[in-house]
Amino acid sequence: MGFSPDIQVAPKATYNPVPFLVVEVLSRGTKKLDRNEKKAACAQAGVQLYILVDPDAQTMEVYSLQNAKYGAPQILKSGDVWQPEELAGLKLEVEKLWFK
Repeated sequence: MGFSPDIQVAPKATYNPVPFLVVEVLSRGTKKLDRNEKKAACAQAGVQLYILVDPDAQTMEVYSLQNAKYGAPQILKSGDVWQPEELAGLKLEVEKLWFK
């Protein structure tokens, strides 16, 4: 999870602000849960960016919150570079996510 830089997170609190970003790495046992229930829960909570990393397919799906729902994902694969407008200065080369 990632929080906006201006958000104060209390390490011992039982409640913190909603994260700006959640990244899930898919596994065979949790794919369905991550794609459906967790994604819906994050949208409902107001998480701005929900990212699914699929090591088997070597893809990264980026969902952006729009009107309390996630729109169609931006699907990135090896050779692509993710530079989100929402996180100025971040540059992620997708192929570097995979173990070689």
